[in-house]
Amino acid sequence: MNKKAQAALEYLMTYGWAILIIAIIAGALYYMNVFSSSCETPISTGFSGVEILSNDFVFTSSGDLEIILTNAAAETVNIINVTVQNGTSTAANTTALTLDAGSTITYTFSGLTSPGSAGTCYTEDVSIYYTRGDLSTTFKSTGSLRHAVQ
Repeated sequence: MNKKAQAALEYLMTYGWAILIIAIIAGALYYMNVFSSSCETPISTGFSGVEILSNDFVFTSSGDLEIILTNAAAETVNIINVTVQNGTSTAANTTALTLDAGSTITYTFSGLTSPGSAGTCYTEDVSIYYTRGDLSTTFKSTGSLRHAVQ
């Protein structure tokens, strides 16, 4: 192969790899709903141990948030405190309870600042404080909830 053909082939291969990497990154971002301006699909991100799954929360225009906590840990957890913050308002539920592995419990928070009428997008930051098994160490599971007001 002559030098011009080899240089052209190397040029095309370099751009081919770059385009392939860009396509993979764009596909991953699309899969994570980064390009979605709609709030139709509920998104729950960042939780571990004690979690809130994507379809396990609803926020009403009256300022009530209902969440379902799921114990994804392999052992019993003792929930100490759950704190929710949206914008300038914060609500906490300090009802201590025990949640077996794989079990769920519903928490309701009232009095949060409503982000608007039905259909408006909102984001809530949630912190869940808990202990596992017989350990006295406090763990923290944090994440965000994004959806439209019901």
